[in-house]
Amino acid sequence: GGRYSGPLPSGWRLVPVHSAMTAAVRAGGVLPSAPAPARAPVIAIEAASIPQVDYSQLLGLFHGEHSAMLSDRHAAAIVRVCRVHHRGFPIRDLPMLQQVIRFAYDCVAEGKGAAFEEALKALMSTLATPFVKHSCTDEFKSLTVIADVLSIVSESLVAASMPPAVQIAAAEMLHAFASAHGNRPSMLDLSLDPYCGGGGGGSGGGGGGR
Repeated sequence: GGRYSGPLPSGWRLVPVHSAMTAAVRAGGVLPSAPAPARAPVIAIEAASIPQVDYSQLLGLFHGEHSAMLSDRHAAAIVRVCRVHHRGFPIRDLPMLQQVIRFAYDCVAEGKGAAFEEALKALMSTLATPFVKHSCTDEFKSLTVIADVLSIVSESLVAASMPPAVQIAAAEMLHAFASAHGNRPSMLDLSLDPYCGGGGGGSGGGGGGR
């Protein structure tokens, strides 16, 4: 019945456990892991270069039987998505993200409060940042969904129900997207254009502009 105080067998070590007891665990062994906590709708994976968002769970929060009336939580979750993707939305997220944009747009149009106005402005601001690509072909493979997102943004410019602040944010987003500063692959480098100065003559020669 006494406590053993002798040396441990080779390859064994003492480690503290949560219950303040001590257990001999063989070196290299695996302790039972605790149950995983419930996953939040928005999760930034610090080890990944591109954060991941569980849009299915986020949309479930918007439309769930027991959460559909939690407007403040909805708006806060949208703002959180924008913070997670402050460096730009991944192009591969756009099919799900456009549902979030439409939800925020409809809530503002229905006058559901200033919180959704701020959430929609945050979406517009983040959309103004160049999209993040997992591969160099993402943008070319996603032209249709990009056009759909731009269509929703454009609706804000003409909708009478949109506050002026949202319309300004939408205009700024479209301007940023269309500008060379947006680094879009569709923007041509004029220095490589054979009609701008001719081959071998440099971009500034060739007898005038067009």
